[in-house]
Amino acid sequence: MDFANPFHNSIFVLLLSWTVGAVLEPLLRRFVNYSEVETSLFRRSRTYELIGVPFVRWVILRGRLNCNPGLKRVKNGQIETLVETRKALTIAEFGHWIGFVVMLAAIGASIVAGVPSSVLASHFVVNVLGNAYLSLVQQYNRRRVDRLIARAERRGIDG
Repeated sequence: MDFANPFHNSIFVLLLSWTVGAVLEPLLRRFVNYSEVETSLFRRSRTYELIGVPFVRWVILRGRLNCNPGLKRVKNGQIETLVETRKALTIAEFGHWIGFVVMLAAIGASIVAGVPSSVLASHFVVNVLGNAYLSLVQQYNRRRVDRLIARAERRGIDG
């Protein structure tokens, strides 16, 4: 195995996928209106809880992994603030899904290049934890913000 090859390092490939996601996401934003995005991978919040998304969210909030300064806890229930938070969550989610696809492509290229299966398994685990789970955290948070927006609209709180 070629240890000098940076593509055998899963963390390097993950950081590369995040970089590609950060570059491609603004281009995608030109074609997709994020305010209209209603899709979620799972219909029920309970499914997110069963696969451990709240735990990953807890780790991000309590740890040093919070890399997105645009996403902050919402202190008040103003609709304008909530809508901006929802938009930031959707942008972050799309960036991670792009990174997930890029990482899958890197795994596919690694298979073709004959990279050892241990490296492929490492790439896959890092991709799931570093991209897919973070996308699911954004979806989970977006659903929570949607409920707060609906509650604020019912109460008549406007921005």
